[in-house]
Amino acid sequence: MTLIRGALGGGKGGGGGGGTPSEAKDSLDSKQFATVIDLLSEGEIQGLKDGLKSVFLNNTPLQDASGSFNFKDVLYEFRTGTQDQDYIRFRDESGKLIGTETTDEQAVGVTVKKDTPVIRTITDRNTDAIAVTLSVPVFQIIDSKGNIKGANVEYKIEWQYNGNGFGTNNQVINGILKGRTGDQYERRHIIQINGDFPVDVKITRLTDDSTSSKVTNDFVWLTYAEIIYDRLRYPNSALIALRVNAEQFNSVPDRSYLIRGIKTRIPDNATVNQADGSLTYSGIWTGNFKAAEWNSDPVWALWDLLISTRYGFGDHILTPAEKQDLSFSGDASRLDKWSFFAASQYANEKVPTGRYTLAIAVAASRLVRLLLSSVILILNYATSRKKLSRIESL
Repeated sequence: MTLIRGALGGGKGGGGGGGTPSEAKDSLDSKQFATVIDLLSEGEIQGLKDGLKSVFLNNTPLQDASGSFNFKDVLYEFRTGTQDQDYIRFRDESGKLIGTETTDEQAVGVTVKKDTPVIRTITDRNTDAIAVTLSVPVFQIIDSKGNIKGANVEYKIEWQYNGNGFGTNNQVINGILKGRTGDQYERRHIIQINGDFPVDVKITRLTDDSTSSKVTNDFVWLTYAEIIYDRLRYPNSALIALRVNAEQFNSVPDRSYLIRGIKTRIPDNATVNQADGSLTYSGIWTGNFKAAEWNSDPVWALWDLLISTRYGFGDHILTPAEKQDLSFSGDASRLDKWSFFAASQYANEKVPTGRYTLAIAVAASRLVRLLLSSVILILNYATSRKKLSRIESL
């Protein structure tokens, strides 16, 4: 910004009129990030309906229709909710791990001088990474005319594993602080640990120390944090983790997602219409089920709820042998699958007025009862036409 605007007046002609001192724009801004993990559904689900266009922050899609991002510096990890899914590990643009983490931060608070590198040692073998935070309280140069300009300082961060030598095997980060700030600026570097302990971290200033009161370019090793990545897999839970740049939001943003939900077993002669999740049947059903797929058929959603031992009524409906069968195909002997099949045919029949589809987030017991009663009505109407068995509300 400009400190003074306008010309200096007064005095007779003469050479070398005084100019107006200028101040360079403050170009160093610290960044802070917020990380959230949202549980979306019981697993396994198919996933986001349309990739990152189906992720909304404060009702704005993360990615617009053209594929451009509406927000900067957003990282995300998605899990569909399998039994053996991996834990959340963020990677930045260069592929380096960031991760959701537990940290133990230690103060350093030492100004780094050119001829006096600063070293700290990490001995905790549970540490996965080290976060090094550098800070400059003020960073600028005032020239002979009073203009305030940006400064420039080079540094390097080196580390060694169990005394194997600093900088060995590219164990180094070369950095540069460039720009201007009139207040405190912080920068964070992450070191991924892939060697033996203890780990020594050394920071060296490469630029000469300032000897002028008009050159303010000191930098401080502010803190280091020992990072232990969280290794919670959340089995059978569909979830998404987001890491957002806090400067784009006044608070943690509201999040919403458009997903294709939980997969259910369907007859082996069924094909899912990916546009709306409806089913199309071909040929004669053999009575066998195929692997679970996403679909919007309310009939097989009820079947899934009745046979699931994890979130449904399977403990009460399945036989002891079926409950113990690790390769259980979904064919519950105590349920009349032929009546369910007839109801599904009816629900998916293509008619001008439409039939039945299901898109619901079952997050409360009242919604379970609503789902049950609604699907049972479909079942009983469809099966009554073919004089098949009826189902009573539970």
